[in-house]
Amino acid sequence: MKSILLALAFAAVLTPLPASAEVDVNVTSFGAVCDGVTDDTAAIQAALDYAAGNNGGVVRFPAAKIKLVGRIIVADQVDLLGAGMTATTILCASSGSGVAFSDNLTHTPNPRRGRSGHFNVQGANVALNPVSMGYQTACLFERIKVTGAADVGIKIAEVQNSSFVGLEVSGSGNTNMTIDLTSRTLGFYDCILSGAGNAGLRILQSAMPLNAGGPRCSKLHFSGGLIEGVANGPAILIEAGTDILFDAMKTSGSGVRLVRANNQQVQRITLRHLELQAATKGIGLEVKGGLASDPIQVYLESGVLFSSGACAIETDDAALIHATDYVQAPEVPTFWRNSGTLPMDRVVRDLGKRQSALTPANINAVDATYGAEEAAVIQSLRARLNEMEARLKNSGLLNP
Repeated sequence: MKSILLALAFAAVLTPLPASAEVDVNVTSFGAVCDGVTDDTAAIQAALDYAAGNNGGVVRFPAAKIKLVGRIIVADQVDLLGAGMTATTILCASSGSGVAFSDNLTHTPNPRRGRSGHFNVQGANVALNPVSMGYQTACLFERIKVTGAADVGIKIAEVQNSSFVGLEVSGSGNTNMTIDLTSRTLGFYDCILSGAGNAGLRILQSAMPLNAGGPRCSKLHFSGGLIEGVANGPAILIEAGTDILFDAMKTSGSGVRLVRANNQQVQRITLRHLELQAATKGIGLEVKGGLASDPIQVYLESGVLFSSGACAIETDDAALIHATDYVQAPEVPTFWRNSGTLPMDRVVRDLGKRQSALTPANINAVDATYGAEEAAVIQSLRARLNEMEARLKNSGLLNP
């Protein structure tokens, strides 16, 4: 309960106040037909440009199917609102169509938004150009659904001090969601990523930072949610970033991979109240690619359950895992293995007496003194995750 309250408090801090709208218009007033057949790209862009030219405001979609042959660009200071995640459907007819927030890079000195969302973007059997959010601060994006993107479902780059609530992304050819460049102080709540080709969530650094060697993605908080069904890779892939927290989440079918890339730091990654079901990919948590002088540091806190797979944790010698409280892998044959030469106590620290029996040689031999207590913690963790899934179903974000 404490973690849930903290997450809600964090969301409240990040949730911006609605913009003082000078304009509040509907796209139908600018000629959008919204019949799912007629190309409404030009009419919608005209509405967006009108709002942008009048000190910003709100542009609304009706409850209808809307066809885009081209790409619409939402300028700074403009909010885009549909009638509901299942009521407003944007049908993208080509790989060049889609929705972009400030993709033209003509930014105000202090770019910001109020609240955008409540629509879904569908690619169906054609390529869907991903939703792209760039150079934004103080934003709230809520209840946006993206299906069938050819490459990446939602791209987040250069976004700061913002919240994302109830995003649902599925069926992306490559990755369901990427977070890139100077993205920091972001909160993600009750998001579902399912059915991607190579990764559910990827945090990366696609370009070198202005200060060489310094990370640019930081202070990311994920609370509640499900990542599942990745065909060829991990549920979560982190190649760059610091101070990233995953709390009260579940992965299914694949686990978490931390692999340093492009000479970037991967530091202070915290997994809290997580269940990692990695049956089809084998490894629950993979930590590799750090430096001896700068190992990848991971914190496992307040209950982390590896409930399936061949190996709970796999590392090399440049990893440093701090395992506080309970870390359990009762159904996994191998708790830890290392591609390097260091022993387990040099790589996985602070396991303590409760985890003393959880070794590669004897994973299931739990000390009788702590067996009941450990079982109670696992039961509590699973109850919290089940509660999270039930909440998502009740909200309509997760199909029963």
